[in-house]
Amino acid sequence: MLKKPVLLTLIGLLLPAFSVHAAPVSLQSQDTARYALATYPEPLIASLATMVSFNTVADPAVPFADNPQHTGFKRYLAQEAQRLGFDFHDHGHVLVIGMGKGNERVGVITHGDVQPVNPAKWARSPFELAK
Repeated sequence: MLKKPVLLTLIGLLLPAFSVHAAPVSLQSQDTARYALATYPEPLIASLATMVSFNTVADPAVPFADNPQHTGFKRYLAQEAQRLGFDFHDHGHVLVIGMGKGNERVGVITHGDVQPVNPAKWARSPFELAK
């Protein structure tokens, strides 16, 4: 069963790539990410593989709200948030997943829209997690 630290691990693994102007990740966060990765590697990878599987390329012929890939991605995130005890708020193009009621909250940042896929530039589908 996927636990909260697994979701936080995804954040911990992704944040360093985007931390040009961000504060350094705390040692406690790094330790939590390492623990989750060591304790729950299969569920973490399975969850990431599910998220990657949604082809969220914008389709000009299908409005965002009606695109089954976008709605499926949002539904998956809502189900995972609920299962893990996070709150989930859908604001259309922005989803807010968090924990806590105060000014300081744990949050999850993700981006589901990708650029069009040119099959000639991919050895395999970009919507499959390489194992």
